[in-house]
This record gives sequence, structure tokens and C-alpha cells, in this order.
Amino acid sequence: MQGFAESMTFDRTILVVGVGAIGGPLVLALTADCTATIRFCDDDVVEHANLHRQVQFASPDIGKDKVLLLSCRLQRKGIPANAFDARRLRFDSGSADSLLDGVDVVIDGSDNFATKFAVNDAAVGRGIPALIASAVGNRGQLFIAQPGRACYRCLFEDVPTNEPGNCTQVGVLGPLPAIMAGHAAVAAQQLLAGYEHLLKPLTIVDRTTGWNGKRTVDFKPRVSCPSCSRAPHFVAARSPTKDNSTTNNQSNFSGRPDQQNTKEHNHGNGKNSDPTA
Repeated sequence: MQGFAESMTFDRTILVVGVGAIGGPLVLALTADCTATIRFCDDDVVEHANLHRQVQFASPDIGKDKVLLLSCRLQRKGIPANAFDARRLRFDSGSADSLLDGVDVVIDGSDNFATKFAVNDAAVGRGIPALIASAVGNRGQLFIAQPGRACYRCLFEDVPTNEPGNCTQVGVLGPLPAIMAGHAAVAAQQLLAGYEHLLKPLTIVDRTTGWNGKRTVDFKPRVSCPSCSRAPHFVAARSPTKDNSTTNNQSNFSGRPDQQNTKEHNHGNGKNSDPTA
């Protein structure tokens, strides 16, 4: 991708939701790049179990506020104070308006489905592109919801009733969250630079298949989607009698979009991946 970095403007704002294993490296990379103002939010503190995957923190940070620690680290790196906007808030319906005010792209790096769906719904309703990144075990995924294209609910209809475990509960390959952060950072810059047409809705990374185990999946908006079908920019891709929904329950909440309505692009020999927070 030659030239897209040179196309970046400096008057944009990116919101990063969660500054843990994915969000922390994202904030470090994006602020160092100096191509947008980076707003980030979290309401959590550092725990010992975080340290092997949250590379922005260290043992002396345990029990301390993540947002404050990350702000201090940015200052020590010489990042100008006007280049970032730190908010000690959890993203939910009550905080969405203030957090998304003036935002051009939002990236979710949280570790729970409730926040991911909240980010999707709030962004879709405001016509803001949303990148939803996750990693658990040896697998990661990046979902990119753009105005007029499929959103997170088009594939995964709702928060699962029995939510799968997060990184703390089931573990994660230490470097994988930072790898997914890298994918998200590049995708966000492509969006801001006007290269959104090159991005597929879903990227799946599977490190059980080797370091080339990556594939992208293209699929259409779901006509009955309760989120994006109500947005003014929604473009119905199929008739109501041919809905491409994949009902969200524990038997098929497995990252396998309806094969009749998707196009997969394999990079390496990636296999199916589970959607994980």
C-alpha cells in the first residue's frame, strides 16, 4: 500500500475503547504516528494477570489506573498533550455521546461482548466506521463495520447468553493481541486516508496454522439487522426472503459466516476461527 500514509490528514480523531492488551499497543502506535488525535477510554486498573499480554504496563503498575498510567507513559515519550485525550470512562449507552463526539473512526479493543456490541450500535447509528478487534487463545479477529456495509450484528446477532471466556479466563498467546492491534492501526489509517474500499469486513488470524495463517472474509449486510438496517445509509443487499443471518447461539457462534453469502480470501492456510472477546 504505497502512498496511503502520505494521504493522511492531521485533523482527525480516533477513539480507542479499552487500553488493555489490544488497546494499549494501539494507542502507543497511533500517537507515535502523529496522524490523528487519539482519544482513549477505560475504567479498569492493572492486574497481575494482565502483564504477559499488556506490554504497556509493568509490575509496579499493579492496582493503578490504566488510563492514567498510559497518559503518563505518552508524556514520557514526548507525545504532545494535545495529541491525545484520555478519558476514565467505560463505553456504554450513557457515555457514547461524549466519547464519540467529533470522532472519525472508533476501534474497540475491549474484552467483553457487551462493550463490542455497544460500540457497534453507537457507531453505526452515527455513521462512524467501527473496528472491533479481539484475541483469545491462538486466534484473533478484526471486524470492520463501515457505513453502508455489514456491521458486527450482521454476523453475530447479539451478546451470547453464555459468553465465552476472555483472555484472563482461557488464556491468550502473549504477542497475539499486539498483532491484532497492528492490523487495527493500519486499517484505521486506511479508512482515514480514503482506502476503505480495500478493506474486507472480517480478518481472521489463526496462529495454530503458522505465521501466515490469516484470511479475510467478505459478506453482505443482513436485511433484518436491528442495527445497520435502521441507519439512513443502509443498502439492502438481499431480499427479505433471503436473509443472510447466522443466528447467534452457542452452536454456531463460531466465526463461520454463511458460506453462500461470503467470499473468503486466504493468506496462508488459515482455518475457521472463533469470535472471541
